[in-house]
Amino acid sequence: MKFEKFAARPKGDNARIAKIISGLKVHDVDTHITEPADLWTKRMPKKWGDRIPHMVFDEKLGQDRWMVNAKPGPKGFGLTDIAPEDVLGGKDPHARLNWMDRNGIYSQVLFPNIVAFFPIAMMEGELEWSIDCVRAYNEFQHDFCSADPKRLISTANLPFWDIEASVAELKRCYDEGAKALNFGSEFEKIGLPRMRDKHWEPILKLAEEMDLAVNFHIGFNNEGPDLEKVRAMTPLDQAGWAAMFFCSNIDCVSELIMGRMCHDYPGLRFVTVESGVGWLPFLVDALDWQFLNMNLYREYPDMMLPSEYFTRQIFGTFWFETDVAYYAEKFPDNLMFESDYPHMTSLTPGDNYPYVDGPRDTLIANLPGDMSEELITKLLQDNAARVFNLD
Repeated sequence: MKFEKFAARPKGDNARIAKIISGLKVHDVDTHITEPADLWTKRMPKKWGDRIPHMVFDEKLGQDRWMVNAKPGPKGFGLTDIAPEDVLGGKDPHARLNWMDRNGIYSQVLFPNIVAFFPIAMMEGELEWSIDCVRAYNEFQHDFCSADPKRLISTANLPFWDIEASVAELKRCYDEGAKALNFGSEFEKIGLPRMRDKHWEPILKLAEEMDLAVNFHIGFNNEGPDLEKVRAMTPLDQAGWAAMFFCSNIDCVSELIMGRMCHDYPGLRFVTVESGVGWLPFLVDALDWQFLNMNLYREYPDMMLPSEYFTRQIFGTFWFETDVAYYAEKFPDNLMFESDYPHMTSLTPGDNYPYVDGPRDTLIANLPGDMSEELITKLLQDNAARVFNLD
């Protein structure tokens, strides 16, 4: 069987779609920085010695991994299967900007990679050390974005295990130009209060006052996958695991609505990141059904329908999906584009990824030729500009 490129599925007038896209500032709301091996060793006080996060070669895994607090941390994120020029863009901001220019992307919102995704690795040391770890990452990201702050959009990452320190770090990041907060769901998995708890109010209220987008990236704020278990899977099982991982924000969206977080923080914009959009219509319909079917409107007369909270405050992200039109017609003001650059699941072609096209070509192929220019503009430009306060 011959497989065509995933994006090569014409849906109408591709020339028309290409012309519309060429006139837009396409905002890519989920991309990643590949942390260099010396990120923490260059920025943290030398007094911490070997406890500073650093790379070592793991003989068992056969690749680099991080040591954090003098103990093995999450495995280093190797992207060697992607074309060298694209790997370079993960670490070098100027190479990234060149890649963005070639692929029709105006701006990218930046998220951390593995070490900063799993804060549990930084919770076990004393507070001063853990704050230094987080601050070093944020300082690195700020330096990275300084190559072009209008196109490289920084997010604030916090030491969640201490509210006072988190508030201080959020203020510092905001003053340095951060446009968004990288938050986490299912805090209870690492021994912290659940997301709806008033414990988090100082952070969320501050983010609301600052008019920051609050982002929930899949895989964030947990212990991470059992790497050896994943490596032992068959390739088919690994693909299935990765696909299910994309859906892991279902609990998060339900918590935002049914945990009354949208109700309590009406000015916040919540973004579910790298999670696709296909499951959103069903979840929203199901929440509405249960809210009505269980007569919850009587018990909670101050609440709106779940779908109304979603439409007002929650935003999803798409990248490879071929049926974007259906979801976009249902939620025209709530969907944004992402590429996941430069991960192996991204719209980043490489020698080992002949099935993948870049962002611009994927959009041209996947957006129906008769989709209105107004809707295309919302999906690729206006929604993200509104959510992240972009030019």
